[in-house]
Amino acid sequence: MHVIDRRGFLGRTVAVLGGAVATALALPTLRYLFSSTGTAQNERWVSVSNIDEISLNRPVRVEFTRKMIDGWADSKESTSAWIVKPREGEILAFAPQCTHLGCPYLWDEKKKNFNCPCHGSRFAQDGSVLQGPARRSLDRYPTRVDGQRIFIRPVSLNSDAP
Repeated sequence: MHVIDRRGFLGRTVAVLGGAVATALALPTLRYLFSSTGTAQNERWVSVSNIDEISLNRPVRVEFTRKMIDGWADSKESTSAWIVKPREGEILAFAPQCTHLGCPYLWDEKKKNFNCPCHGSRFAQDGSVLQGPARRSLDRYPTRVDGQRIFIRPVSLNSDAP
């Protein structure tokens, strides 16, 4: 029978405890690095409107709530989108912030364009810039129609930025 001395016992105990602490720290870190749960959850389609509520060439602002997952924190975010039906069978959805400085913009029914009252940017019904200082089109939500419901996903930033 092998008898272990005090120094050997303490050395092995410290090694075992150190290994346990290292494992406890490494597992959540590895899960975070290699898990795609947050991304997949944040990119879910969200139902925002009924297609019958959107008139041809008449943008409508819709409000909706989407579930957000950031690491281990689940939250709900209330936001909005501008939905446009430029022609039958086509749906566009725009993020509600101006691409200049992120101000909210409005639809100007008289001039038939989106107007940012803060800095004077104007955007066409298709989201393209009509008047600066904004230099890129409105950010668009990917859209799909399933039956009578319109679904969108989080914003995809335009790639035509200068």
